[in-house]
Amino acid sequence: MPKKKQAPEANHHSYREYLHYANVLRPHSVAVQAALAVVTLLQGYAAVTFLGVLVTQLTVPNVTMAQLWPMTAAFLGTIFVLAIIGYRLTMHANVNAWGSWFGMQAMTNKKMLTVTYPTFIDPKFRDEYAAANTSIMFSGGFGRFVTQVVNSVCGLIAAVVLSGASLVALFTARSQETTALARFSNSPWLLVLMLVIIAIPVVMAFPLAKLSGKYMRKFYDFNVQFNRMGAYYIQTVFDDYVIGKVIRIFDPHDHLLHYFAKENRTQIIEDNKMLTQATAARSLNNIVLSVIIGMLYVVVGIKGLAGAISIGAVIAYVGYLQQVIGALTTMMDTIGTSASILKGLDQFINFIEYPDAPAKGRLPIEKRLDNNYEIKVDDVSYRYPGTQEWALRHVTLQFKVGQRLALVGPNGSGKTTLIKLLTRLAEPTEGRILLNGIDIQKYDIHEYQQIFAVVFQDYRLFAFSVADNVAVNTHKDPERIQRALTLAGVWNKVDRMPKKTETSLTKNIDPAGVDISGGEAQKIAIARAWYKDAPFIILDEPTAALDPVSEYEIYQKFDDLMEKKTAIYVSHRMSSTRFSQRIVVLDHGQIVEDGTHAALMQAQGLYYRLFEAQAQYYTADKIKAERKNADAAYAID
Repeated sequence: MPKKKQAPEANHHSYREYLHYANVLRPHSVAVQAALAVVTLLQGYAAVTFLGVLVTQLTVPNVTMAQLWPMTAAFLGTIFVLAIIGYRLTMHANVNAWGSWFGMQAMTNKKMLTVTYPTFIDPKFRDEYAAANTSIMFSGGFGRFVTQVVNSVCGLIAAVVLSGASLVALFTARSQETTALARFSNSPWLLVLMLVIIAIPVVMAFPLAKLSGKYMRKFYDFNVQFNRMGAYYIQTVFDDYVIGKVIRIFDPHDHLLHYFAKENRTQIIEDNKMLTQATAARSLNNIVLSVIIGMLYVVVGIKGLAGAISIGAVIAYVGYLQQVIGALTTMMDTIGTSASILKGLDQFINFIEYPDAPAKGRLPIEKRLDNNYEIKVDDVSYRYPGTQEWALRHVTLQFKVGQRLALVGPNGSGKTTLIKLLTRLAEPTEGRILLNGIDIQKYDIHEYQQIFAVVFQDYRLFAFSVADNVAVNTHKDPERIQRALTLAGVWNKVDRMPKKTETSLTKNIDPAGVDISGGEAQKIAIARAWYKDAPFIILDEPTAALDPVSEYEIYQKFDDLMEKKTAIYVSHRMSSTRFSQRIVVLDHGQIVEDGTHAALMQAQGLYYRLFEAQAQYYTADKIKAERKNADAAYAID
């Protein structure tokens, strides 16, 4: 068995990888956000420039409205065009953000459905899945990364480019007067003072943003475990039908609900505390920025009072500086707070790139109309990952074509584990399994698994129509669906449903759906296995929810219609053995008996003891009497 790679440790990915995933999830999302950042800045620059020019023009003696209208019209036209462009880009950005969020969900779901089963049940993989889901819910995903990180970078670049030339003009503008104020405005000290003022919010932005990011990371980490617990309560404890019955019987005083409410209140208190701390840190930065803008008006105003620039230019230059400072501050803030976003993206990427050990086999399965397939289990042993106890040990077994084989034994004897190995839901720790003489690991796994139809003991039905549950993703043949349901003994129930086979099961999706009993659900699962028409049909404890009479009748009907297929009946109950040509008894992961019913009964070993303990349910007279009573009760009803 190839050694499985370990899951990657939590690591930081590069910005190039983040941008790659952002564009994979939503092509052109980065370009759209960059364009939106530039257009947003242009709107601010246009407003500041117009205001500066307008004030300058208003200070000109004898200026008339006729002289101001062309400039005003040009400004309004520019603002209108930029607003339209900005609106369209914002719509695209919002669509991209939502599309990115749904794309992350889709990639997560695809990963869950396509990994091999050993990886699917690996605890480390499940932890990565939980972390990825939490990152999607709380970090904002790649949509927030594009909106925040890309926007701040592009905004800073655009601000520097747009303001650069004008700010150079501000710093080099000189007064012709000889007053002390004029000399100060022309000296390098004014430039130094201006740079110090500009640096204050920029320098403060990073530690304040880092502090805010620290609280947000604590918020994020604190919510990971609570999100798991909350999802379990909401999706399982409060929603599952089976658990619902248990709660109503064993928890009449709603202790579970009170416990969840208590945990929820604690969560809200802690969340509010951390969010308040994070908001306070960021608000302090905004307060500082507001004070700095006022100081800039004073400093730049010195240039105006000294006659180096006009009053309108003072307004324009301060506006330009405000844009640059805002862009720098936003950039520092992003650097400080992006840690929580990037951590979420890292967890998502770690999950998507979680190493799987996919089946390497590529051989196609031979398509045989005679179903002449033979399986040999050759000295197979297996133990589950992370355990030292063997679930199976040195099992050797061969299935003949068309044989009815019963795997029986006490609970925990290894029956279901053997079925997982046969169907390649797990790989042997030792030994090998052969199909027609070839190691099954060499076959294409998807083709190989198509020769099996299995009803697992932990089967599940979908909240879709009965027909969809029986046919799954294959072509729906109404006649064959009815025959499968009849075979399983549930057609009479389905025939009385509002839409017959098109009736949805449960009301989870369709309000007009119907709820069915556990036994009826199990019969539909059995119908699904027969409908697939696979060469091997495996019934792994398929009748656990049925009474002995119904159980016996299902096995009898199956035996009549199995034709030349190979049937493997797995059970710790003995009803299947009456229709089996061969009975294999497992105990503690090993084969302890193998033979016919008569031979094993004569040996008086484990099989004999198991059968004798249940014989009262499977005698012919008992079954006929029970069937007669059931028919009479049904007729009265």
